[in-house]
Amino acid sequence: LGVGWHDILPDDIQSLPAKIDQGVSQLTGCGERE
Repeated sequence: LGVGWHDILPDDIQSLPAKIDQGVSQLTGCGERE
C-alpha cells in the first residue's frame, strides 16, 4: 500500500479509513470506484 503501517499512530486510528482509501486509490488508480 502507499501507506506505511509502521507510520500509523494510535492518534491516527480515526483517520485510518482515509489513509487506507488513499492507498487503495493509488493502487487501483481509482478504477475500482466507477
